[in-house]
Amino acid sequence: MNGEGRFNGSQLFITERLSSEGYLATGVYLTVLGVLAMVGNTCVILVVLMKRMLCKSFNHLILNLALADLCVAVIAYPLTAASGFAERWLFGEFGCIFSAYIIFLLSMVSINTMLVIAIFRYTFVCKPQYNYLTNVQYMKFVIGGIWGHAFIWTSLPLVGWSSYTLEPYGTSCNLNWQGNTLSDSSYSMSSLITCYVLHIVIITFCYVKITFKARSLRFGLTSNERFLEMEKLLVFQKMQVERNVTTICIVMVISFFTVWTPYALFSLLSVLRINVPIAASCIPTMFAKLSCALNPIIYTVGSSRFRQALASVMPCCRASRRPLTKLGAHTYRHTRFSTIVNTSDCCTGHEEVGTTIPGMNK
Repeated sequence: MNGEGRFNGSQLFITERLSSEGYLATGVYLTVLGVLAMVGNTCVILVVLMKRMLCKSFNHLILNLALADLCVAVIAYPLTAASGFAERWLFGEFGCIFSAYIIFLLSMVSINTMLVIAIFRYTFVCKPQYNYLTNVQYMKFVIGGIWGHAFIWTSLPLVGWSSYTLEPYGTSCNLNWQGNTLSDSSYSMSSLITCYVLHIVIITFCYVKITFKARSLRFGLTSNERFLEMEKLLVFQKMQVERNVTTICIVMVISFFTVWTPYALFSLLSVLRINVPIAASCIPTMFAKLSCALNPIIYTVGSSRFRQALASVMPCCRASRRPLTKLGAHTYRHTRFSTIVNTSDCCTGHEEVGTTIPGMNK
């Protein structure tokens, strides 16, 4: 990089700065983004908890993802936003290390959760003989593994393998991508490969296999469900649900890696000692911070079931009721029938396919 922010004892040194307008923009951006992320992820957590969805393992993962994103917005964003308005880091070396550690830890939790969601979807669709491994009674071990891996990996810079420091523009903190030592370079490359590239490869493999499996299971369907045999109707509705859930999961993954890939590329340039202007290095950092606010938007746009659940726990989101017309009555009967055929006793260890948050029947 052309510049670098660093601490020397308690003294902060910034060798290159953004403009005053640039710092103001980062402060305003993170304030707005933090509010959106807090409101959105709080709504997701309320829906999962108040609608009693924790008997479904998939919703444990959604809750875990929302909790990680909420913690980033509540703990880390205010520090960076306040520093942006002040045009310098305000919270000292300890605050910098704490902020960088929390961001890296919770980002690792998010990407690990995305990985587990992909593996669960792959197991459910492509390897149903192993579905018992995705039951809710195993979720405490799965989520414990997600957090355990993230905690161990992100704690290594605290004990000497690399370090946490200021970003080059001086108002945000992260892993020391610009470090010149073998320790810094080796940890940075290991993080990019094992915590980013490897995750992308596994997640892509899972969803590609799911897509091919779904295509292979297609069968001829008449346009009028009244002529379908009950067994085929059940299979058809289950596949529709699976397609909707998988679509929402894929959108979540694509959005996550879209906002993080520019940051990963700039981090790689830093490790390779390729100079990049400070203003340009700030853009992918700010872009990556979008990830905390995107998932609630995806759930709301992509899932009518989530919108209905949100309206039931948040009266301000409730739409006015319309008179029940003939078409409405037919839709009600169809929806009731769909609910009946898609519902099972999920709390006994069997997944209720139709009631996970993302991608429900529309």
